[in-house]
Amino acid sequence: MKIDLIFLIILGIVVSYIFVLYKVESMADVGSTDQIKAAVKEIYLADVEAIRNLSEVATKLQAGGLTVPGQLTTNIINASENISVSNKTNEGGRIRILNELKNGKADQTNDWSIWNMTGHYGNKLAFWRYNGDGKNAGPALELYDNGNAVINGDANVNGVLTCNDDLVINNKTLEIDGVLGEIKYADNKVQNTAYTGGTAGAYTNTNMTIDANGKISAISNGSAATQKTYTVQYTTTQTITLPTDCIGIGVRCIGKGGGGGQASNTTAGTTWNAGGSGGGGGYITSTSIINLIAGQQITINITVSLSEVNAVGFGQLCRANAGSNGGNATVSAGGAAGQGGSFTSNASYGSFYSLVGGVGVAGGINLPFQSATYPTSAGSVVLQPWNPATVYGAGQNWNGSVTSNSFQGSAITTLSGTVFITYYLK
Repeated sequence: MKIDLIFLIILGIVVSYIFVLYKVESMADVGSTDQIKAAVKEIYLADVEAIRNLSEVATKLQAGGLTVPGQLTTNIINASENISVSNKTNEGGRIRILNELKNGKADQTNDWSIWNMTGHYGNKLAFWRYNGDGKNAGPALELYDNGNAVINGDANVNGVLTCNDDLVINNKTLEIDGVLGEIKYADNKVQNTAYTGGTAGAYTNTNMTIDANGKISAISNGSAATQKTYTVQYTTTQTITLPTDCIGIGVRCIGKGGGGGQASNTTAGTTWNAGGSGGGGGYITSTSIINLIAGQQITINITVSLSEVNAVGFGQLCRANAGSNGGNATVSAGGAAGQGGSFTSNASYGSFYSLVGGVGVAGGINLPFQSATYPTSAGSVVLQPWNPATVYGAGQNWNGSVTSNSFQGSAITTLSGTVFITYYLK
């Protein structure tokens, strides 16, 4: 029925064509009805193959399938069910999505192809890139038959990324934007192998163990670190470079003690008047750590008049002045007492504790003569109240035994001032 209908349509077209071509006047040239039939048959035989192909296409379309051996060009394909692409090669079937505006551009992909691959490519669906300059840029996304996926490039997730299994990052950094960024697993907990050694909370002087994968395997409170310290005594002027690991220092300066005054009489068998005892040197010590560190320098100055510490480039830290000598005795009076030494400090470096040196004792009068060797014998030192364990900073008196006021008559060398530096190391 379909073929007959088509034949009648074509026959009508041919007859109309002949009528228009020859018009009425040309009909006189047509010898007979047989000539008309012959012309129609000639046209029919020329188009019969096309008619048969058209019939075959119509039959297949209605039967549910059509195979096109070459290219099919169309604007829109609407499919209510499936579009199948098949190819028995390692590359497999291919769907191409082209954009001619990207042609010739090396940094843009003008041909995105979707391949169902196998063989040496691996069993996967690959989203392949071919750039506008003809370069094969390789796959951007690979979806493997076993469910794995590979993204060859950066990926931005604007929503929630849920991971129900291991999230492995090979030699790369996982960055989380935002101060409160978190990584959560299906159970809303961070993977338990990332932190296994302790409980959440604050730790003091933390002891922590990190395993080979960089994970915390143990954590606990530790003991306060023991600070390393040592103290050095200096009795001469010098410059000191603070040692490695030094985080601060402590200083203590003690001024030189004053010498005893001379006696009034050295003639045997007569009475005499004693010289005054020397005053004690000043005393000052830091009570907090001074923040000078490794590599910085300090200078220590120790003279007959002072004991001092300065920070090179910053100025004086502290100073203790020497006590004055006791006065010499006269024929009518004992020598005057020596005065104690004073001190100075720089409060910008911390707090200090200080004492003025003790005042000496006035020399006694009309003292009996008891020793032919007096007053050239050795003297002893009057200890001052700040530290009975040290003789530094004290004035001197004679070690005779007549009375407590029997002070030496001739001056002898007194002990020098001194400086103690305590070094605090980390």
